[in-house]
Amino acid sequence: MAPCVAASAVAPVAAEPIVVEAMNAQFFFAIYAGVGWAFGQLGKRYGAVDEKDEAKGTLNSEKTQLVIDSCVSTLYLLGASSVGLLGSLRDISSASAVLGNAHWRQRIPVTMSLGVMEGLGSLISVVVVGYAGRHRMSTIAPLIMNSLNAISAPVLLAFLFGETLSGGFYAAMLALMLGILLASGLTTQVSRKEEGGELGPGVVIAIGSSFVAILWSCGALGARYIMDDVPQDLKTAWSSVSYAFGVMPMLLSPVCTIVANGCFGEGVNTRRVLAGVGRRSKVCILCGMLAGTGGLSLQLALAGSAGGGASLVGLSQGVYNISCVLLFKLIYQEPLSWLQTTGILIMLIGIVTLSVAK
Repeated sequence: MAPCVAASAVAPVAAEPIVVEAMNAQFFFAIYAGVGWAFGQLGKRYGAVDEKDEAKGTLNSEKTQLVIDSCVSTLYLLGASSVGLLGSLRDISSASAVLGNAHWRQRIPVTMSLGVMEGLGSLISVVVVGYAGRHRMSTIAPLIMNSLNAISAPVLLAFLFGETLSGGFYAAMLALMLGILLASGLTTQVSRKEEGGELGPGVVIAIGSSFVAILWSCGALGARYIMDDVPQDLKTAWSSVSYAFGVMPMLLSPVCTIVANGCFGEGVNTRRVLAGVGRRSKVCILCGMLAGTGGLSLQLALAGSAGGGASLVGLSQGVYNISCVLLFKLIYQEPLSWLQTTGILIMLIGIVTLSVAK
């Protein structure tokens, strides 16, 4: 009896370090998710824009470029889904237990439906990032895209799951919106439009990024929904299997676009599609795998959260933004105006505020 009494007596004291360790693990997974996703964006930019052709002034037709973007999105998603499949194969017995779990089987149809929406967002994001790359705005595009998602995803999760967003989140949201206005050029577009000018590339990027953010929020919702109330002994296998099943329906939009334009559309230069995608396929798949580990990490973080899913998603999105700025600016060395630089700095301030908001 004595050992049992002693163990129960010290249990409350030992519980606090265990809780702290679990919280640290959740934050680590959320931070790594942001870094992994940033490499995913890098892969999209690399796959969608052929720097050699751009230097020569050789441009693809709109349909050819759309098929290339769809192929890049497909390769990216195949790399991402392979992470979940490989994770599931590591422990077949646990994966089988997840597949046979009634709670999981009840929720997976909704998760896969949300995956279709997220897949459409992934395709549009490749189009937007490629468009930005051809206008030398690669650094700005992911930041605008991710900043909008850093706002929409936590708001959606908080609304549907009854979580509370702090005043710090709303302050960060205002900073992010102001930064987007400055970095995209929306503040100067009004006067330009009054003079009869066309929409600038920054405004086109901001509009496209808005659609991406909304569709990506469906993915965050699916991850939160499928990872709610997970058995602790199946947490890792549950994450891997759920992620694999969540990513597979994301392939629907790009594959259908390839089939519709490549097989039945006119004006598609098949030779340029195969040559361009073939040269860059390995990097696209590798970056997709890195992004896949990021998505899996977020699911592991959400699996251990208790009412803190919105803050973890916000943190991962914040790290995502900062990592994208550093990667794209370092690799592509694109020029930035003082207004764009100011907008980026304001967005980064908003990201830091969002990450520490409780």
